Amino acid sequence: MSTVCIEGTGKNKAELRTCAQKLIDGVNKKTLAVSIDGHALKDLPNTRVQSQLFSFTLTVGDILGLFGKSPNPSSAVSDGYWVLLSPLSPGAHTIKLHGNVKLEDGSTFTQDVTYNLTIVSPKFQ
Repeated sequence: MSTVCIEGTGKNKAELRTCAQKLIDGVNKKTLAVSIDGHALKDLPNTRVQSQLFSFTLTVGDILGLFGKSPNPSSAVSDGYWVLLSPLSPGAHTIKLHGNVKLEDGSTFTQDVTYNLTIVSPKFQ
């Protein structure tokens, strides 16, 4: 689980970092789960990282509905739980991600995503 805070949710680096941190602090670490081909990854609560300040550009049709609003590009900070995988072998793979976060209004947001991937070997000519 991760979040990105952009200008409008903060006016400077410190406010953007606080915005990103605040949401991810609400993650229920006991619900974090990642599996690859049925094999669960361990120690997920220890994978939290907050980014440095970076530039974020919204494109036409962005899911936030903010394209064309100022500023674009925007300064941004991301915070969340991340995993870095070794390259997967050629063939079919399933990656599952799950987690819950309690929002400021008391509701819970659940992320439950399954990626079905097919890895192919590069063809060199």
